Amino acid sequence: DMLEEARSGREHPPAGLVVIGEVARFAFTREWGALQGQRVLLTCSETLQPESRRCVVDAGGIPISLPLIQLRPESPATAIVTNANDFDWIVVTSPSSVRCLLAALPEQQVDVRQLPTILACGPGTLRQLSQAGLIPTAIPEKGFGARGLLDVAKTNIKSGDRILRIRSDRAGPGLAEALQAEGAVVEDCCLYRNEALPQGELPPFETVFFASSSGVAAFTDAWGTEALNDKTVLAIGQPTAKALVAAGVENALVSKEATVEDAIGCLAAHCVNGSLGPPLES
Repeated sequence: DMLEEARSGREHPPAGLVVIGEVARFAFTREWGALQGQRVLLTCSETLQPESRRCVVDAGGIPISLPLIQLRPESPATAIVTNANDFDWIVVTSPSSVRCLLAALPEQQVDVRQLPTILACGPGTLRQLSQAGLIPTAIPEKGFGARGLLDVAKTNIKSGDRILRIRSDRAGPGLAEALQAEGAVVEDCCLYRNEALPQGELPPFETVFFASSSGVAAFTDAWGTEALNDKTVLAIGQPTAKALVAAGVENALVSKEATVEDAIGCLAAHCVNGSLGPPLES
């Protein structure tokens, strides 16, 4: 009745619906959650699988784990981490870079308490650093990509400063080259590679969740974009979304923040909005 009243042509329709009382306890369960029991294919690496599964279950969905990639440390690059404390700055721009760096530090007997100043961008990267008790000194106030980071670097990094840039093979050397152009001395460290895992038959699903551009490439190489026809496609952040567009996949759902929680929240909101029907006219 309230929904019909809201659609009845009010001059200023409500922005949302608040549910109060006993019925509210049915909000997010397998039977009554936003995802309504739909099967969500999780293509992310093993590292992100536990959080992804938890978020899908909390939203009332059925997680289908299918890791498509694995992160393989690069041995020559790992040795560079031995001298991490000799640098003035460490630059990280992805959660995976933080995880791989923190995994390499004890192996190379590096004291995390002596790490140099950290320059980072992206909410997922900042969250990963925070979980390790590391607080970056400089972060972009807006524009979480390389351009925003470079703007911060120009005001914080002096000519001649030594920078250890940590990245994967997918990230490329562009940021390191831009930092060098600003007068910094940059060690461009490709610390790990994204490798596709061998795959078999594709399990049944209604929604697929991509957490990286390498996951998109692994999926399309294995099954093509035809396997995504009539499916809901969810991307974590803009780089993954751009990889989908490049592969010919349009209209993917894209989370504003590059985190698992925000991505599944984006999917849940999409499902709820779809159940409510077309938006109210203003």
